[in-house]
Order: sequence, then C-alpha cells, then structure tokens
Amino acid sequence: MVGVHHMAHIYKSSKPLDIENSLCFQVIGFDVMIDQYLKCWLIEVNQSPSFLTDSPLDYQIKKNVLRDSLHMLNLNNKKKNRYLREMR
Repeated sequence: MVGVHHMAHIYKSSKPLDIENSLCFQVIGFDVMIDQYLKCWLIEVNQSPSFLTDSPLDYQIKKNVLRDSLHMLNLNNKKKNRYLREMR
C-alpha cells in the first residue's frame, strides 16, 4: 500500500482543487501467473506498465485497457466547460 499512498500524495499536491478526483488517473499493470489448478499468483505490480505490443493478442488487450480507462473518465464538454469556469 506504500505505492498507493505515494501516488495519492503526488496527485493531491499537484491538483489540490480537483474535488471529483477526475483530472488525473494512472493505469497500473498487474502481472499474474495461473498455475495448473487455475489459481492466480500475483507476480508484480507495475506503476508504469509498457504499452508496447508483441503480438495481436497483446495489442488487443492493451487497446481495450486504454479504451476502457478513457471510457471510465466519462469525459464530455459539459464537464470541461464547468471546470474551465471554476478555474477562472
């Protein structure tokens, strides 16, 4: 959890007026292995995962991660205009 607290501190110190916590996000990579019993094992967590692709499957997975991440932000002009008004 140390990494989570560190990232939260960096974000709050750079964007203190972001009440909705919606101006910034980070994609974190989780590397897992699945054993012969279908049990998942966490290998590592990457704070800055690579988005380079080595195969069509890798490309598809990473494309969907980015698409879904941007979709979760729920960006629209109304929110952008409200933010700009508040910043003035």
